[in-house]
Amino acid sequence: MNYKHKAGFSTIETVIGFFLFSSMMLLYLPAYYNELRRIDDASQTSQAWRLFSELVDVELDEQIEDEAKALVSEQLILNWEALNEDNVSEFACDLNYCYISLEGGSELYVEIQDLNF
Repeated sequence: MNYKHKAGFSTIETVIGFFLFSSMMLLYLPAYYNELRRIDDASQTSQAWRLFSELVDVELDEQIEDEAKALVSEQLILNWEALNEDNVSEFACDLNYCYISLEGGSELYVEIQDLNF
């Protein structure tokens, strides 16, 4: 069969396909960007916990002198601030708790327990 207006039908099919594809992307892209933001937030939180863990390990290590602890802690914090947007506003450790506060509003703390059985 030979149609006179075959090019017109192809154009209409192309336009309909474009609108269907656009509507699918309209529904998909917001969810995609929300998921990317959630993954980025989870990565940032994981990195903050890693920094906190390293600082606590240094602070609780009894074999390291106080001056060396201060230098290592300061270097860890400087490295963190060079690589991340959040700066460390406060870090403290005492006999029962360790605490870190980031300028972005995140606050992490742990309770120190003796796990020797």
